[in-house]
Amino acid sequence: MNKVDRNIVKMDLISVKNELFNNHRLYIQDLIKSLKVKRELPFSAYKIDLSLAYLKELYENIFPQKKHGGHLTSKNGEIKLNMSRDETYNERVSLSLRRDVPLLDRSIIINLFEGVKIRNRIPSFVELISTRVSLSKTTIQNRIRVGKFAINSDKIDDLILLYRKKEVSHSKVLKEIRKIEKRTIC
Repeated sequence: MNKVDRNIVKMDLISVKNELFNNHRLYIQDLIKSLKVKRELPFSAYKIDLSLAYLKELYENIFPQKKHGGHLTSKNGEIKLNMSRDETYNERVSLSLRRDVPLLDRSIIINLFEGVKIRNRIPSFVELISTRVSLSKTTIQNRIRVGKFAINSDKIDDLILLYRKKEVSHSKVLKEIRKIEKRTIC
């Protein structure tokens, strides 16, 4: 990817962040709707992948112990919530959030938990999203993998741009990412 192409991906990520910060409740609803419905509305597959990669980064900043290989604070790395009967799940999650994280970021993450009925522990980002949209964890992980690769890598020259233009499928991009990762490991 040349410098111009890299800037396109960076601008797309900035656009995702701006939309998320301007109206995070609506943005998350549209993201969930796009994941549930196989049609590309209201977000494209590319935008879904960038959004999930960014939200995962934000989630792990707020809950670093839920990061893959992150610091384990209790047995099995679970964050115990110890909820009382009169507390709602969102109230307990909001009390569990790190205080050094900006209020808007915390508000975005609290909206991710809307409608989720997992009690007594905070799930990983992948578990949370897969529960909300009734998709497998592997599907969500693959989406995040493509999004992170688009944001961080210079190795897939035009493939990400073709994916952005909807000329290449998500599965083809994922297959190419696996090939590249396999080459770098060997």
